[in-house]
Amino acid sequence: MSFEIDIWEYSPPGATQCIYLQGGLHGVELTGIPVLMGS
Repeated sequence: MSFEIDIWEYSPPGATQCIYLQGGLHGVELTGIPVLMGS
């Protein structure tokens, strides 16, 4: 298997949560996973 999964960390200014976008095998499917930061 030679597929690569890229994960981007998107943190908008003034936001208290980060959104991780995981690219699918086709590079088209994007899954947004909101993660609350408890800091």
